[in-house]
Amino acid sequence: MDTFGNDAISLRISDGQIRLRRNGALLPWKIDTSAAEVTVRTGMSERSYPVTLSRLTEKKIPCGRRWEGEIGGAGCAFEISVEGKDAVFSVIPLATGTTTVVRAVWPGRISAEGNQREAFWSDWSGGCLFRQDGREFEWRIRWWESVMRLAGMTAAGHTLALIVETPYDAETVLCDDGSAAIAATTTFLPSLGELAYPRRLRIVPTDQTGYVSAAEAFRHYCQTHGLWKTWQARVEERPEVSKLPGAFIASAGYLADPEADHAAAMRCMRKFGFRRGYLLSPRFYTFDDDNWSAAMGGPVNLLPDSTLTEIQDLGYLCAAFLQVEEATEAVGVCLLAVDSEGKKVLRWRIGQYAFFEIAKPQVLRMLPRLDEKVSSCAAIHYDTVTAMSLIEHWGDNRYRREEDAHWRARLLEYYCRMGKAVFSEGMKDWAVPWMDCGSHRTFSPFARGGKKRVWSVPLEDLVFHDCLIRSHYEFLAWNDDSCLDGEQYITDFWPFGQVLSCSLTMSPPVLFPEGRMYRYPIRTETDPDGTRRRRRDNSTREVYSVRHTDPALAAVVPEALRVCELCERHGTSRMTKHRFLDRSSPLVQETEFSSGLRVVVNFGDEPYTAAGGKTVPARSAVTEE
Repeated sequence: MDTFGNDAISLRISDGQIRLRRNGALLPWKIDTSAAEVTVRTGMSERSYPVTLSRLTEKKIPCGRRWEGEIGGAGCAFEISVEGKDAVFSVIPLATGTTTVVRAVWPGRISAEGNQREAFWSDWSGGCLFRQDGREFEWRIRWWESVMRLAGMTAAGHTLALIVETPYDAETVLCDDGSAAIAATTTFLPSLGELAYPRRLRIVPTDQTGYVSAAEAFRHYCQTHGLWKTWQARVEERPEVSKLPGAFIASAGYLADPEADHAAAMRCMRKFGFRRGYLLSPRFYTFDDDNWSAAMGGPVNLLPDSTLTEIQDLGYLCAAFLQVEEATEAVGVCLLAVDSEGKKVLRWRIGQYAFFEIAKPQVLRMLPRLDEKVSSCAAIHYDTVTAMSLIEHWGDNRYRREEDAHWRARLLEYYCRMGKAVFSEGMKDWAVPWMDCGSHRTFSPFARGGKKRVWSVPLEDLVFHDCLIRSHYEFLAWNDDSCLDGEQYITDFWPFGQVLSCSLTMSPPVLFPEGRMYRYPIRTETDPDGTRRRRRDNSTREVYSVRHTDPALAAVVPEALRVCELCERHGTSRMTKHRFLDRSSPLVQETEFSSGLRVVVNFGDEPYTAAGGKTVPARSAVTEE
């Protein structure tokens, strides 16, 4: 038996199991290192071996232990160290031996037994929460697609945060047996075919019970590990950023529309009372203009300087839209990324047109071509840079997913250095220092794919709300459902769910006042379990236009204006609390902010009366400042 640590946290290793103590008290978490394993490759074959620490050479390291040796003929090391109140588990390929380590499960299975079990994690659109429901549950997290590298579990009144410090080639499986136990297992996957570099998992027993405390732990981690930039610092560096809190997010459409009057539309928004606004895609740029235009159904928006000036003189931001991530083969096959089989990485299909990933260093080299064209715009809107999953490029000048994230961050940084406000579709924690706004926030109280068993929870707001702004998908507007697809647990909440989630999280409304856009035909299907689903037909597309005089816009203006006015005061304050007022349902939620704002929203179809006697009407929000 071996024990090490400090007064805050200590670990005891005995018989293939690790137990944790926090401030001297034994925690329910058990780490089963006998479930740890490495997979090695010899020639074309792979084989997995258990990690038996007693068969490796043990060394003491500062605040921890290290075991190293060969497993299955491959050299590797395993470390456990204590950093402050955290425990860090590392697996390190040593490039010794006759075989190659390709993946590793380390430190093994982390589990606990007890009541009121819950698991929480970040997926591609935001936070998710599962609470024990008497049935078996399993969820696989692919970290290179997730907004944040955070997950965690609660059992027996204790919460453990899991921070995957090297998320680019890793996945975690969370599971609950439906009766007594909850568990998590993290696997570090190959990078360009092998383990390649040190991998790290940090576990943090939190001060309080629940996902809010775990988010606070991750917030501290971000602030001390280069994943943070204060809002004040952004404004000081780029004054245009100050115009974002309280702004509506609006699209001008992708396509040129001779009958549209975008300046008149924005003047109308000003008359409605919107002091601040953000208009994306008044200019649309790619490195493959002809094919993008043909695929979408017409020439793209390129509004003149005079129109941009008129709009920006209203106090609004115009954002040049950059679709610089993907192109057809016409851009030059030598510029495209390829996978391990030498095939081009396909990202989009619009009818007969296939769009492939451009290798990111190539994009960065080409980006200066657009500098003069975007100079009249106060902001830049990147398409897909932080929305798409990270890739490996196996061609010339190959790079790993971690390097893919680096190059994508450099794309964002490029226009930050020119003083532009930067918006990027989606959001990733590795991009936070170089993006001021992100999108793809969910608007349903139920998480995508969770069949009502998984709830949406604003984990990213609990971490980053006073650091950057987040909106819904920028082309799913309050007044236009053309991009609405997915299972009914999501689509049934449009559009009122958008209004309520924006109120709950102090996030900007998304509108489509004027312009021309393409859309995919939507068909409704029923899954075998009876779930209704709206599916896009990507084989074709149709073009449509909207006008600021349409009744659909006027109908949402009062709520949008109310949200914008609140966001101007509270949109970059810290979210300090979130809770579900009914433990058995996600329909009634409450948030609090450091600025003094308290919000209660009711996604349900019936009024809700809180413990204090206050009633929240159906499909409504109540705010107190």
